[in-house]
Amino acid sequence: MKRIKKALSVLLCLVTVSAMLAACSNGGTDNVGENTSPSTKEEQTTAINQPTSEADTTQSITEEQAGTTEPQKEEESIIPLFPAEIYDQVHTLSPEELLVNSNYISLFKAYDSGKTIDTVTYELGDTKIPLFTTEFIDRTFEINAQEQDGKSITLTALYFDGAIKGLQDDEDLVIAGFRGMTDNGEEVHIYSFLPLYYNQTKKCFFGYGRREGQYILCEVFFSGTEELNFVRQAVEDASIYGF
Repeated sequence: MKRIKKALSVLLCLVTVSAMLAACSNGGTDNVGENTSPSTKEEQTTAINQPTSEADTTQSITEEQAGTTEPQKEEESIIPLFPAEIYDQVHTLSPEELLVNSNYISLFKAYDSGKTIDTVTYELGDTKIPLFTTEFIDRTFEINAQEQDGKSITLTALYFDGAIKGLQDDEDLVIAGFRGMTDNGEEVHIYSFLPLYYNQTKKCFFGYGRREGQYILCEVFFSGTEELNFVRQAVEDASIYGF
């Protein structure tokens, strides 16, 4: 019996020692699943301080975009000289239809500028031709010479001849061209031309010009001479203007 009690005492001691050793190996803490070894803490700290791969990607994309800004597209320098709502009509109606005085006034929202030019003698007496304009052409345009040699001319506005009330009919009158005023007050005349766009990069007009009895899509430049004339250059690829 004494031997049995002694054996039990030894077994109890061994169990107690094992429990103490187990507690020491856990660092004396009761937090289940927490690893507090020094190496693990370093790894956790490093992982917290490092940016995530997503942040790295976002940052690199932002830096790349900032360093690779695309130049302005040529299309963005093409300025329409008509209301946006008539885009389809401008690109589908014939130039002959667009040039009818009444059609142009209605579609392009033209109005009497209050200015007149040229004294004309009729049976009813002398009168002056009224000049019409629109909010899209009543502005300043710089037109380069065709040779691109640095010469240019500045027009302060564009006008077209309106019908003389009582003597002419808007329905029958066809616009023959556009007049302009230079910045020093000289008058210029762009004959047989309907401006539809202003190309801010080339500094020229684009539209319908009459050549040999037919209208063609062309760009209009300053002649670069003292006569203040303009030259028309046929456009083979008018896609940047929507044609």
